[in-house]
Parts: sequence; structure tokens; C-alpha cells
Amino acid sequence: MKKKNVLLQVRVSENIIEELDKLIELGIFRSRSEAVAESLRRLLLDYSLLLSREDLVIAAYRSGKLNRDLGPSDTIEIDIEKAKENLRKFFNTIELDEIIGRIRGRKL
Repeated sequence: MKKKNVLLQVRVSENIIEELDKLIELGIFRSRSEAVAESLRRLLLDYSLLLSREDLVIAAYRSGKLNRDLGPSDTIEIDIEKAKENLRKFFNTIELDEIIGRIRGRKL
């Protein structure tokens, strides 16, 4: 199934349009729309490569999008050594103050 294209209007300087039109004249792109779509695709790809798994989890936590399947009265068993190993793998540390600071957005 082909995805629907959406109209996106943007304002840019005349200089950018002139440079864009040069690329079209050279045959690099067929149209302004193609050039802008490719530019946005590359921009999103570049930013997605910058985001680490940790950043995504922290952002999901802050926005309330993480599933919270445990309630206050639920009990669970935790293997402390396994928990430390997982913290070390994910955050590269087991220091709770550092982990909490990173989650809350403080640079440590």
C-alpha cells in the first residue's frame, strides 16, 4: 500500500531557492519537492543516529509513555547482581545518583 503524501509549506530565503534550483538544473533532483523530501529524510536519519537507546528510554519516561504495569502493592523478586549488570550495560555505571541525574536531565 502506497503511503499518502502530505503537503508541507515552508518559507526559505531566496538564496536557498536559487541554490536548490541549481541542483535541479544539474539534474540532481527532478523538483523542489523531491529535493526537500530527500533533505528531510537525510536530516531525520542523521538525528536518529545521534539518539541512543538511553535517550529514547529517558524521553519516553519523561513524557509518561513508558508502560507501568506494576502497582504500589505489587511485589517482585530482583536478582541484585543481574540488576547491577543491566544498569552497567545500559548506563555504563551502577551509581544511582548518576543514573537518576541523567534521567532527570542533569549533566553529571
